[in-house]
Amino acid sequence: MHTYISAVLSAVTSPSYSSHARKAYTAAFSSPLLHLVHLDRLSKCTNDFLTPGQTQDTMISVLNTLKHTWDMFWEAQQSIIANSGKGPRKKRKLAPEDLSSAKAGDPDVLVVAFALTARMSSMALSSLPLQSLPDSTRLDVRQTLVDVQSNFIQSALQMMFKMIRRNLLDPNGDAWGCQVGIASTLRLEYTLISARYLSIRAEIDENVFATMLDVVGDSGTLPELSGEIVRTPLLAWCFRLSLDLHIIYQFRSLLNGLACSTQSHKVLESLLRYLERSPVAPNWSGSSCKLSFGKSGQEQTALALIRLLIDRWLPVVE
Repeated sequence: MHTYISAVLSAVTSPSYSSHARKAYTAAFSSPLLHLVHLDRLSKCTNDFLTPGQTQDTMISVLNTLKHTWDMFWEAQQSIIANSGKGPRKKRKLAPEDLSSAKAGDPDVLVVAFALTARMSSMALSSLPLQSLPDSTRLDVRQTLVDVQSNFIQSALQMMFKMIRRNLLDPNGDAWGCQVGIASTLRLEYTLISARYLSIRAEIDENVFATMLDVVGDSGTLPELSGEIVRTPLLAWCFRLSLDLHIIYQFRSLLNGLACSTQSHKVLESLLRYLERSPVAPNWSGSSCKLSFGKSGQEQTALALIRLLIDRWLPVVE
C-alpha cells in the first residue's frame, strides 16, 4: 500500500506539458485516478492494508511531497508578481528534478500538480490506520497532522488570500492559479478536520475570515473556490461549538448553536446570497473541476451548494 500511494503521488506531481493549464486541470480531475470510486477505495485500502510499520513513513513521505509541490507553485507565483513590478524580486531556486518538466515559472502549470497532490494526500492522510498503532506512535502521528493543519495549511491560506484579494482588485489581474490553490488547500483542510478519529479542530484567523467574505462575494471569484469557502468554515465552527452533526436530531438546536457564532451566520448569509443571484443547473457530476468560470460553472456551483445543504444539514432534521 505504501508503494501504491508513492506511485500515485509520483504520477500526479509531474506537471503537464500542456500550454493550456486550465484544460489540463479539468482533464486531470476527470481522470480515473481522481474518480470518486478510486478515491473511496484508496481511503479504505489505506486504512485496511497500510501496516503499522509503514504508517509513519508514509505520512512523512506524503507530507514532504505535498509541501514540495506547494513550494514550487508559490515560488513561481511570487516570481510572476516580482517580474510584473508588484512585489519584491527574489532569486529563483533551481527546480527539483521531478518538477523540471514544468514550463519555467508558470504558476498555472504548477498549481495543477499541487491541486492533484493535495487531493490524493487528503485521502491518504485522513485514512491512516491510527487504530492499529501503539499509543505513543498514534499520538505522534496525530500531533503531526494537527501541526500541518495549524501551521502549513493556515500559513498557505493567509499568503494566498492576501494575494488573491490584491488580484481581484486589479482589473487586469489573473488569479486563477491562486484561486485553485486556495480551493485545493481548503478541500485538504476539510478532509482532515472531518476525519472524526483525528479530532482536529480548525481555527480560522479573523483576518483570513474577513478576506473570505470579500472573496466569496466578488464577481471575479472562481465558483469552485466559492463553494469551498462556504463549506470549510461551517464545519470548522460546528466543531468549535462542540456540535456533533451525527448525533444532533433537533434542527432548532443546530440553528441555536449556529446563531451563537457571528462568523458562521455570515457564511450562511453568503451562501444564501450566492443562491439568490445564481440560477441552478439541472445536474452536476460532483467533480469540483466543473465549477469553473462562466455561466455553467456558476449554475453548477449553485447546485453544489444546495447539495451541501441537503446532504450535510438536512440529516439533522427529524
